[in-house]
Amino acid sequence: MLETLKGNQYLSDDRLLLALYKLGMANRRHLSVVLGWTDATVKWRINKIRSERGKTAEEKNQWIQYYVPPHRSKMNLYYLGEKGLAYCVKALNQAKKKPVAHGQWEHYEGLYNIYLRVMESANQVVWRTTQEATEYLFRSYKLQKAEEWKKEPKLERETKKNLIHPDALVVINGKMFWMEFDNSTESSSQLEERMEGYIRVMNDLKETAPVVWVVKDAWRKADLQFVWGYTSKGHAVVPRMEFFVQGEEVDFLCSSPATSSN
Repeated sequence: MLETLKGNQYLSDDRLLLALYKLGMANRRHLSVVLGWTDATVKWRINKIRSERGKTAEEKNQWIQYYVPPHRSKMNLYYLGEKGLAYCVKALNQAKKKPVAHGQWEHYEGLYNIYLRVMESANQVVWRTTQEATEYLFRSYKLQKAEEWKKEPKLERETKKNLIHPDALVVINGKMFWMEFDNSTESSSQLEERMEGYIRVMNDLKETAPVVWVVKDAWRKADLQFVWGYTSKGHAVVPRMEFFVQGEEVDFLCSSPATSSN
C-alpha cells in the first residue's frame, strides 16, 4: 500500500524508487503526496538518483526515465528504467516486471489525479494499486476455492489468467471502492468485456463494493452508461456501477454509506 512509503522503513532513495515501482508512472505532484515530501525535495531526489547512478543520459534512464507530455502546461511524468525496476524487484522479492510504456501517460496521470483529489477531501485513505487490487481478488478466490484447487490445480492457473485487473482498490473513511479511470481509448466491445469481468468476479466473491468509473468528459460518460445498460441485462445480480466525469467522483467517494473493507 502507498501509505507505507511515508514511514521510515526505507531509505529516502529507496522510498522514491519504490513509489515509482508501485505507481508505474507519476508526476512530481503525485509523488509529493505519496511520499509526504515537497515538490522541491522530489525533484532534487530524482536528480540525485539519476546523477549518482549514471554518467550518460542512457545510464541515468536505466534508473529513472521521464516523459514530457505534448501539452507543455503539464508536468513531466517519471517511471523506472530497467535497473530501477530490477532493484525494486529484488528489494520486494517480486516477479520481474517490464518497464511501463510512456504512451500510457494520460491513463496514469488521470488515475493518480483521482488519488490527489481524494487525499485532499478525506481523512483516511488506503489506496491499493492495480497489482495490489488484483492480488486481493486472487487471495479472495484462494480462500474460497482452496479445496477445489487442490484437486484441480489447473483451475487456479485459469482463475489467475482470467482475473480482472482493477485500476485501484480504495478504502476511504472505511468505505471500499473499485476504481476505473477510462481514458477514452477502449472500444465498446473492450468495455463490455471488462464489465462482464466485473460481473463474474464480483458475483463469484460476493463483493458488494461499487465499481466507480471516472471519465474525461460527459460524452464518454454517456457511452459507458449505454454499454453498461446492455451488458448488465440478462444477469440476475450485477455489481453497482457508478460513472463520473473527472472531479465529480469526490462527493460520491467521500459520502457513500460504508462498505466493509475486510
